Amino acid sequence: MSILLNVKGTLSTDNSKSHIRYPFRIERDVNVLYIEFSYTPKEKTDIDNAKKIIVECLKKYTLDSIEHISGIWQNYLPVTNLLTLSLDDPEKFRGAAHRPSPCQQIYISENEATDGFIPGKIIEGDWLLTLSVHAVVTNECRYNVLVWGGEEKHEILDSL
Repeated sequence: MSILLNVKGTLSTDNSKSHIRYPFRIERDVNVLYIEFSYTPKEKTDIDNAKKIIVECLKKYTLDSIEHISGIWQNYLPVTNLLTLSLDDPEKFRGAAHRPSPCQQIYISENEATDGFIPGKIIEGDWLLTLSVHAVVTNECRYNVLVWGGEEKHEILDSL
């Protein structure tokens, strides 16, 4: 196993609607590329603040009256953080994991890949992982990204 990228970070609501890019380099033969990605917390537990967020969004994006919004806001719970990632190799886009799960394991090999990613040779050179911060609704959101190369598909770690 060869660790290629290992980053941790903390985000706030100010980071919503942004992207964080992490370059990494593959300098030797790698048969399988692995990514473990996680973030916490997933959802806002403060109901009063969640209600405020939901009501503001409903006012902004619907034509509903405030009376109608007051009766339906609970239908939009829970209010959640959403972080996703995408990957580019030195030549092209290799895929994206636009999933709501806060804990993901991804792999790419020459003949197969996790859904949303493109199988193909793991080529040497500069790769780019992009963390898309769609929404941070909690005061802070911590994330971890681990990327490593391996020889066989069975090397997924149980570290999450």
